[in-house]
Amino acid sequence: MSHPVRNVVGMGVQFFETLRGLGRSIGQGHVHRRRTTVFEMTRGHGSVLAQFRVKPGRWVVTIEADSYHCADCGRASSKYLQFMILENGVSVIGECVSSQFLDSHHEFTPEQEDTLRSIGWNEPVPNQDPNWFFEAEADVELITLTEMTRRTVREVMGLCDSDAVEVSFYEMAVGAPDFEQIQEKCA
Repeated sequence: MSHPVRNVVGMGVQFFETLRGLGRSIGQGHVHRRRTTVFEMTRGHGSVLAQFRVKPGRWVVTIEADSYHCADCGRASSKYLQFMILENGVSVIGECVSSQFLDSHHEFTPEQEDTLRSIGWNEPVPNQDPNWFFEAEADVELITLTEMTRRTVREVMGLCDSDAVEVSFYEMAVGAPDFEQIQEKCA
């Protein structure tokens, strides 16, 4: 996968600020959220990604395993997996949050990071790919990503079938440069 495509995956604040800085308009469709069990999520995850793959547009699917507030700073955070389905109808890029975005009480242990590697996640690359990532283009890779998701939720995040997760999805649009905004910055 090329770095420009992977760089689009980092959907955090820095990503959106970079796009705004380039004068790009950013749109996010209505966010649909659903609380479900790990059992239901893992059973249907592969078919959900496959369905979004054939929909026009760029889609984002997020699975939040837990939400908490940092004991030290009070900042809200969670362990999550996120998936971006690109407009080409082929690429599905999966990410697992890295410890960089977790407070010290919830960072992954070295053993959990070893498990992420053994499951098949690519390691975060500082200043490029901040999260653990994997790109699926072929159907067999989508099946692999689905299995990686199941194993990550169970083996790394320690959840069982009856535990609850929040699944959300939305369409994301990155528009053409906003020339008026660029002219204002240059003036």
